[in-house]
Amino acid sequence: MPSIIEGERLYTLNEAAEALGVHYNTVKNWIYNGSLNANKIGRSYRVTGTELRRISGIEGEPATNGSATK
Repeated sequence: MPSIIEGERLYTLNEAAEALGVHYNTVKNWIYNGSLNANKIGRSYRVTGTELRRISGIEGEPATNGSATK
């Protein structure tokens, strides 16, 4: 069941990785180095849909995460 808080969909790291087309560990690294904002809920992280759109460059400025192309 998807997590929704205040109308905002929250994605697991696996879901975020799939949506962004990157590996799970890449998403973790982005969180740890501050490139991707996430909310820690209990022992796991969740990423908002807004944040996924921001990092993918769909909204606002294109993402500059320094990662190599696929």
